[in-house]
Amino acid sequence: MKNEETGQGQLEREPAERMPNDVDLTAIYLREVGSTELLDREQEVELASSMEKARRDFAAATHKLPAAARTQIFRPPLIAPTAKNVKKLWPMRQIEQTHDAINSYVKSNPALRKNTAYTELAGAKRRLDRSRDAMIEANLRLVAHVAKKFCNQGIPFMDLVQEGNIGLMKAVEKFEHGRGHKFSTYAFWWIKQAVTRAIADKARTIRIPVHLVDKVRKVQRASYELEKVLGRRPEAEEIAQKTQVPLKTVAEILGATSED
Repeated sequence: MKNEETGQGQLEREPAERMPNDVDLTAIYLREVGSTELLDREQEVELASSMEKARRDFAAATHKLPAAARTQIFRPPLIAPTAKNVKKLWPMRQIEQTHDAINSYVKSNPALRKNTAYTELAGAKRRLDRSRDAMIEANLRLVAHVAKKFCNQGIPFMDLVQEGNIGLMKAVEKFEHGRGHKFSTYAFWWIKQAVTRAIADKARTIRIPVHLVDKVRKVQRASYELEKVLGRRPEAEEIAQKTQVPLKTVAEILGATSED
């Protein structure tokens, strides 16, 4: 694949498929993602290893929570931690569900914040999020590179980027650095699958306001995580509650779905 993996070069060139009012915003977005340095193999392994360790540390810490708290937190369908299952690499969906349940419990039982196990799992979750975000942000230009290849097929460029970003998130979650593959090679397939599926399904329009890039990424991740948990596309109100981003801003980010 020629430059398919790096997405380098020509990012400043404007894609052909876009809405008239999106011209400047698209250029700004491309400059924004293009300004993030690409990861080398060593950095990819470091971030992937950090994510894996954080996932294992999080699972192990849940088993150390007080028994009374575990009884209240881990109610069906949530899987309760056991000495056996905490040794396995928990799926991101399970971690997110567990994290949300624990946070909900802590709101009415703030004393748990002083518990060592809670401190450990909260720290593990922060490390996991930092490493995952870094991996995603360093590869957003790859998404733009792939999306450019599928312009002029009935879906605005920034909508293709949105779908491609979801594919990138899946790639980050499933990447196994121990197999020796370069992440960009692995992610390229997931991104391409997400984009081509969106084209085939005539995905709804989700226009991204690029001046809110940081919040866009936060909302995108929350939307993907909630969809996994709920088994459907989340409502704007649900995303706003999870991210603590104002509902009006979330609606802007999700874009003009009613305009299709």
